[in-house]
Amino acid sequence: MDLRNRRSDLNDLLRKWDPAGVAELGPDAYEFLLDPLLARLHAGADPTEISDILWTGLQHYPDLDLDHEHVDFMADELVDWWAKPRRRTWWLVGTPLVLLPVLCCVSGVAWVKWETARCESAVVDSRKTVRTDTSLIRRELAPLGGTAVEVHWILDPVVDCSFFPIPGTDPDRQFGVVQLSPDAVRSIIDRHSGWKPVSTLTVGAGLAVDDRPSLEQLSAWIPKDAKWQQSTSLDAAYVGKRTYFSAQYYVDVDHALVVFSSRADNR
Repeated sequence: MDLRNRRSDLNDLLRKWDPAGVAELGPDAYEFLLDPLLARLHAGADPTEISDILWTGLQHYPDLDLDHEHVDFMADELVDWWAKPRRRTWWLVGTPLVLLPVLCCVSGVAWVKWETARCESAVVDSRKTVRTDTSLIRRELAPLGGTAVEVHWILDPVVDCSFFPIPGTDPDRQFGVVQLSPDAVRSIIDRHSGWKPVSTLTVGAGLAVDDRPSLEQLSAWIPKDAKWQQSTSLDAAYVGKRTYFSAQYYVDVDHALVVFSSRADNR
């Protein structure tokens, strides 16, 4: 039990039930009575004993017009006050109710930041991962006609990682290197027309410079002496083409290679 707090409460009560204007003598007018009263209340004294302590103590102020009935009333009230449990447990309910919205807000912000960071990390990991499976790029491989000997490609997902991370509504970007047989490459050249040499291999043509994928991860499979050519006829043969879906193909006959860049929704 915190007697220091109860001492302060006792002083407040005495000043509230003040007989004959004792409190008007100053804030410490009851100071000399607090410790004796607390000691006896703590020991379980009855109202009669408390009344005697009050009456005797208040004789300290001889000019006061004391009333026995009022002092007895004070004694009864003090004993009842002491017997009642202190109602200071409001915080057990009140504090959580006050803090709950704050905790929810903080938790929500933390969750959004964590999800955003996780989303951004997943995008970065995807852009660095060289894939060899072909399940997601069958539409890109179909216009090539032949069976790919080897494929190395990268998925560059379009995802909005800000605020509440959600899958992007725009098609993802894919780009990769396809190794074909020499016969398959010659067949591609024969089936399509309008071939033009390409001096610079620009994967992601038509995209903003900042959005163009980098070929660094695929440099091990792209010969520096390759001679690339491109045909709009082959680009148009991209199957599964829908609004805003597109693909570009760059063919190198000498090395039997095709580099592709496409936009398609893989979700």
